[in-house]
Amino acid sequence: MNVVEPGTVDERALNLKPNTSKFQLVENNNLAINAAKAIGCHLVNIGAANLMEGKQHLVLGVAWQIIRKTLLVNISLKNHPELFRLLEDGETLEDLARIPPEKVLLR
Repeated sequence: MNVVEPGTVDERALNLKPNTSKFQLVENNNLAINAAKAIGCHLVNIGAANLMEGKQHLVLGVAWQIIRKTLLVNISLKNHPELFRLLEDGETLEDLARIPPEKVLLR
C-alpha cells in the first residue's frame, strides 16, 4: 500500500518478529485494513478476524482492490507523456490529466 501512497503504513508499527501473538496478528491486520481504506479501497464489514480466518471471497476482494490500485497508480501524463495521443477533439492536456486512470486505459 506504500507503493500506491507512500507513508500509508508506518512499517515501524508492524509486528514482524517470529512467534507473534494472536493480538499482534490482529494489530497487523487492522493496520492493513486501515491502510487499504486510506488508499481508497472499499471495505465493508471486513475485519481482522475475517482476514485471519482466511475467508477466501473477502481476502481475494481486498487483494484485488490493492493490486488494482497498485497497477493504476503510475498511469499519468507525468509518467507516460505518450498518453497525449489519446486526446479527443477540443480536449486539453489538463482535461486528460483529470480523467481517472481506468478511463484513460479504456480509451
